Amino acid sequence: MLDPLLEQIPQQIERYHVVAISMGSMLASHWAHLDSNKVASLTLINPSFARYSPIHDRFNLQAIPKLLMARLRGRECFEKAILDITFPDHVTNPSILAYHLALNSKHPVRFSNALRQLIAAAKFVGPSQPPPCPTQVITSKHDKLVRSRAGQAVADSWNVHHRSFYSDAHDLPADSPNELADYLYQWLKKLKL
Repeated sequence: MLDPLLEQIPQQIERYHVVAISMGSMLASHWAHLDSNKVASLTLINPSFARYSPIHDRFNLQAIPKLLMARLRGRECFEKAILDITFPDHVTNPSILAYHLALNSKHPVRFSNALRQLIAAAKFVGPSQPPPCPTQVITSKHDKLVRSRAGQAVADSWNVHHRSFYSDAHDLPADSPNELADYLYQWLKKLKL
C-alpha cells in the first residue's frame, strides 16, 4: 500500500514534514522508519496501533451495525453515516455531504476495498520504536471513531509529544483546520530544522 503512494511523491524534494491521519498515520510511521533520510518530522493524527491498544479502543465497534445498515440504504445514506462518525459537524454545512457524494461518484470506493482497508488497519501492529525524526501524536479528545487513548498509547510508548484537541471528529483537519494549522506551524518553528 505504501509503494504506490511513494511513487507519487516528487523526487526533487529532499525531505518532508509528514502529517498523516488515521490509516495514513500507519503508512507514515512505516515510511519514517523505512526511509528516515526523507522524513524530517512526523505528526500522526488519531493513530492506533494493535501493538499498544485493543481493538475496542482502535475502532468504535458500535458504529459497525450503523454503517452496514446505511450501506444497504444507498450511497448518500452511507456517506452521511461515515461523516456522522468522522466529522459530526458536517450537519452544519450541507455542502460537505454534497462534496463527499461528488467525490465518491468521481472516485467510487468498492465496499470490498473498504473492507480490506479496515482489516489491514485492524491488523496493523505498528513500529515498537519512534522514528529517528522529531515525532508527535495529535488526538481528538472525543473522537467518535478511534478512542483518543489509542493515540495516547502510541505517544506514551514512543515517549513523544502528545497534543489533544477538544473535538469529537476523527477528521480533525476538517473539523479544526485553523487551530490545527496554527499549532503545526508553531511546532515546526520550534524544531529549527
